[in-house]
Amino acid sequence: MGTWGTGPFDNDRAADFVDELEGLTRQQVIDVLERAFRRVTD
Repeated sequence: MGTWGTGPFDNDRAADFVDELEGLTRQQVIDVLERAFRRVTD
């Protein structure tokens, strides 16, 4: 894992997450984000 800055998307894990969203439909992106937010808030 690498980090190149202090911003929320300045590391490999965050960049990988964003890469996973590319190519998905709008509804799929919403579903992925809802699951991610649920994991954080539960």
